[in-house]
Amino acid sequence: MQAATRPLCTQAMEITYRCGDNDDQVITVPGDAWDHPPAQLVCNGSTIATNHQDVTPPTQGTAAEPACKEIKLEQPESDYFIAPRAMLDWTPTDPHEDLIAGFRPASPATVAMYNSAPSTNITGAPGSTLGANEGRLRQELRDVAKRKDPIHSLCQAAQRFTRNQPAALDVPSDQELGNAFADLSVTGKAAFEKFKQLHPNEESLRGKPECAGASAEAVRKALTRAYGVANALRGLHSSPQRKTLGWIAVSGEDDQPYHPVNAPATSFPQFEIRVVVPRPNIAVNTRYMIAHARNAPALQRPATPLVNGGPGYQVPADPLPALAPDAQVILFIHGMDSRLEEAEDLTAALHRLGGKNWTVISVDLPTSGYADNIDHQRVSPVSAVRCHNTPLVDFIEDFIIAFVDTLDTQLHGQLKPKVRAVVGGSLGGNMAMRLGRRPNTPWITAVVPWSPAAIWPSYIGQRHAVAAGCDTPWNGLNDKAVNQSLDWSGLDEKYLPRPDERPSFRRELFYGGFDWAPVGGLGGPPQAQCWFSDNYKCKQPSIRAARMDRQETYDPNFRAWHWRLGAEQLAFSQQLFAPGTQEPLYLKNNKRMLLLTGYEDTCAKLGEYTRDVASRMVNTPGYARFLKQTGHSLDNEHPTWVAQQIVDFLH
Repeated sequence: MQAATRPLCTQAMEITYRCGDNDDQVITVPGDAWDHPPAQLVCNGSTIATNHQDVTPPTQGTAAEPACKEIKLEQPESDYFIAPRAMLDWTPTDPHEDLIAGFRPASPATVAMYNSAPSTNITGAPGSTLGANEGRLRQELRDVAKRKDPIHSLCQAAQRFTRNQPAALDVPSDQELGNAFADLSVTGKAAFEKFKQLHPNEESLRGKPECAGASAEAVRKALTRAYGVANALRGLHSSPQRKTLGWIAVSGEDDQPYHPVNAPATSFPQFEIRVVVPRPNIAVNTRYMIAHARNAPALQRPATPLVNGGPGYQVPADPLPALAPDAQVILFIHGMDSRLEEAEDLTAALHRLGGKNWTVISVDLPTSGYADNIDHQRVSPVSAVRCHNTPLVDFIEDFIIAFVDTLDTQLHGQLKPKVRAVVGGSLGGNMAMRLGRRPNTPWITAVVPWSPAAIWPSYIGQRHAVAAGCDTPWNGLNDKAVNQSLDWSGLDEKYLPRPDERPSFRRELFYGGFDWAPVGGLGGPPQAQCWFSDNYKCKQPSIRAARMDRQETYDPNFRAWHWRLGAEQLAFSQQLFAPGTQEPLYLKNNKRMLLLTGYEDTCAKLGEYTRDVASRMVNTPGYARFLKQTGHSLDNEHPTWVAQQIVDFLH
């Protein structure tokens, strides 16, 4: 401990002290000591307000923090299966521009730019150069996918295999198109549901008029491809079976996939689940993973196949979920637009620590990853968004509760008693904070939010804010930020999600999320660049990979949900007054919390607001740590350190 002052006793004093392995802290003792209470050097206060410290975490690539695993995006080593050039749509589209906000997408990619390497410095490459419209498939494939009819897809495949014409300039061969049409019978949710019901085989296809004239060999080839793809998508992304198939056709824009197809998937067991959110009674089909550190139970598989088209044409039933008796469950909530694989860095770090059987359960949230993409108007009209009314944010919180309720029922009450913490960052951090004060959830005993979205003051205010019931005074720039996003979600009706949306909307979404640097008072880097600090060596590959992830699952519902959820997270705030009170919501957080943020999480001043709110969380048991040289996704930048903090906190 060090103290410094000036000669006269009435002068203020600065005291520098250190708590354990944390960084130096500074406390100021005001002058005229007789007018102030004694100074307190607090290290282990019982609340976040009295226990928050700065920390310098270990550097990645050291013994204390292994180097990040860089995602490979260039052929032939790519972790993604890349669509052949001729399978993509190269039709230029003309996006809208907003010159005041600096919204001006670049010219669309050309055939000569196909699959450009990141080293070319083309913004967003390689993803931005997969066709002229961010991975959109050519029209023949989309026309088949839109029908969501596996019999039609299989017969189209058989007809192409029978005709067997070679490739022409930027036109795939019939063998390539035959494979792609067969793929579309099983890669989309709607088509595969019908596939399961119809369990097609050679005999059933021979009687279909659409297959008339196709050779028996071609029919067998179409079926073999389709069943092979359906089975491979339920296995490991790195398996020989999956690698042999190469690129698999999927048009999420027309028939959304249910599992990763060409994007890498978790190596842990995946399961599908149907979750009904009571308010407003919407069913969400999604997937989740259960990742045990050890003692993973042998999974039981029902004897009846999921699809039984006879010998050679079967898809085994999916395994049933199970938890080890000693599982210590960490429920991981991913960030906005992300997917369950976001949990993998933290999961690996927890597993490396040993000790207890830390078991991570991560789920695709609604309209994220491979969960159902929902028309946000089913939740509420977009016009309903107000300072104290954010229906999508509420819906996601309710979904998490319904997911746990549903899975706990499937596991015969074994899940809730094993949940040790709910953790997550960004949107996941927002949810963790909200769940930390949600009533009637005794199974939630601890939460670990980091970089929590909506910890900033609400961006929504009105010129007569108090009279309108808002807690935040009106601010023109904040108003523009919220209402621009609401317009793009459908407050301006031309942006409402429709199957026949304007062709340029797809490219506008990717530009807006990954490339757009707003101007006109809303200045800052593109939103994706805010995800990591520049100290993170895997920053740019991770951002490029996220772009390709979303290309696989994009549809009009995803686009509109993205803009509306972004607006609602600006509108909602942990600092809003609790209903009927003049106290901020964070004062209602009464469950144990470990709160984390990075000093370099500067977009929307998120790190700064987190530190400020932490100093006022007098009712929340736990503590906060503020990481130097760290950005928004601190679980990716320092997964081993974060894992150890979580384990220490839960012990």
